[in-house]
Amino acid sequence: MNAMPKDHVKSAAEGSAAKPPREPVATAADHRVIRLHRRIMLAPPGALKRQRYGATVHQSHLQQGDLDSACGPHCVITALCLLGILSGSDLQKMTDGKSRGRHRRFWRLVRDYYFTGATGANLRRMLEPLKGEIAVTVNRTNGTPVLAFALAQLSAERLVLLCIANGRAGLNHWVLAVGVEGRDHRGKFSVEHLLLLDPSRPAIPLAAWNSLLAVDKARGKRTYRVTDQSDDSLHVALIAALAIGRK
Repeated sequence: MNAMPKDHVKSAAEGSAAKPPREPVATAADHRVIRLHRRIMLAPPGALKRQRYGATVHQSHLQQGDLDSACGPHCVITALCLLGILSGSDLQKMTDGKSRGRHRRFWRLVRDYYFTGATGANLRRMLEPLKGEIAVTVNRTNGTPVLAFALAQLSAERLVLLCIANGRAGLNHWVLAVGVEGRDHRGKFSVEHLLLLDPSRPAIPLAAWNSLLAVDKARGKRTYRVTDQSDDSLHVALIAALAIGRK
C-alpha cells in the first residue's frame, strides 16, 4: 500500500501532535474526552507504550520505510504488540530468522506482502497462524459502514485497521485506529475523531496517536478528513476495515 504522500505535510515544529480542528468554545457543561484501548498507556520517553501485567513496558509503534508497501503488515504487528500477542523479543527472533512454529509461519506471510501491499483478505490470511490467540473480523463494505464497524469494534476493546484512499493523491493505505476523541455534554458522549497510528508517520512523544480521522463527512463530499501531526489534512474514502482482538 502507498504511504501517506509526503507532499501533503506542511513544515511544523518536530514532535507537535495532531490536533482536532478549531471549534467553538465549549460550554461549562462540555468537556473533551479521549478514550484509548485499555492496553495503551503513556510513558516517557517513547510515544506509545504497551503495559503488560502492570509492569513490563514495550514501545509498540512501528514506522514503515520509504520504499516498501508494508503499511498493512506494520499495522498488524503494531496491533499484536499492543494486544500483548507479540513482544520485542518475538519480533527480534522473527527478523533474525530464529522464530519457530506459529511465529515463523506468521513471519513468512508478512514477507509475502511486504513490497506488494495487502488487501483485507491478505491481512486475514497473514494472521491465520495466530488464530488460537486472536479473533479477526473483516468488514467488506466501503463508506459509512466501515466507520460504523470501526466504532463498534473499538467500543468492544478491539483494535481496527482501516484502509483509506485518495485517488488524486495516489493514496491507498492502511492505518491503525487505537481509540476515539469527542465531546461529553451533560453525560452524553459524541465521537468526533478516530485516533490513528499511521505507519507512514513517526510517533509523537507523549501521544498515543499521530493522526486523526473526523467521523463527520466533509460538507458536500463523500469522504472523511484525516489530519496528520503537522496539522495538514487530506480527504479520504474508507475502503475496508479489519478488527483484531484477544480471544
